[in-house]
Amino acid sequence: LFAHVHVTVWSRRHIERELVPIYCAGANTSPETLFRLLRDRIGGQASVRRAFDAVTLRRELFDTDQVDFRAAPSFVRIRDEFRSASSLLRQHKRTFGRTGVHLSRSITNDIVAWAEAPEPTKTVGLLLDRAGSGKSSVLRDVLETLEHRGIAVLGLKADQQCADVLSSDDLQQRLGLSCAPERAVAHLAAVGRVVVLVDQVDALSLSLARDQAALNLVLDLVGRIRHLPNVSILLSCRTFDRNTD
Repeated sequence: LFAHVHVTVWSRRHIERELVPIYCAGANTSPETLFRLLRDRIGGQASVRRAFDAVTLRRELFDTDQVDFRAAPSFVRIRDEFRSASSLLRQHKRTFGRTGVHLSRSITNDIVAWAEAPEPTKTVGLLLDRAGSGKSSVLRDVLETLEHRGIAVLGLKADQQCADVLSSDDLQQRLGLSCAPERAVAHLAAVGRVVVLVDQVDALSLSLARDQAALNLVLDLVGRIRHLPNVSILLSCRTFDRNTD
């Protein structure tokens, strides 16, 4: 039936760190605990070839472990939450003084083309330049262009929305999302392109001496979603911080 079968072994650490937080269903328990219950229940009876269906398995988990599953938020709701969370980046000033003059840059079109590519060779990009060069303005232009084309975008101002956050739950509340950021991205990426923009990630590096949790959290989020299909991630950073931090 098969000429060749390729098997990839995933370590327990990889499964629990990279896959479980994204793919486990929402419940009144942590994704790690839910995965352990599913693994032990199904794995323990695999030798007798027991068949499991969703209804029976959910009922057993509720009766024995009080696991109550939660319905996933709708695609429309998540897109609306992304638009709301992106409001700070969308409001960033992009004109010269009080002239109302905006300078369009060719790099914006390059980024949009990369973000829209069906299978980009690299899914994570860095927009680098010195302070005051207009990186935030470029990201705002990218945000509005992609949204205008119907692409789901989560645009974050790291200096305001990610500073002082200590956990994924804190970030979820700060952004006003109905589920964890990585789960929201994965949910939308299942049906279409999703772009995540993180502006001024260098602002988090300025607080390394005080608290590195926020920077680690952002990098951990990037690590979790970078291998998802249909997802592109762009971070802006000062060249100095990128080269020295």
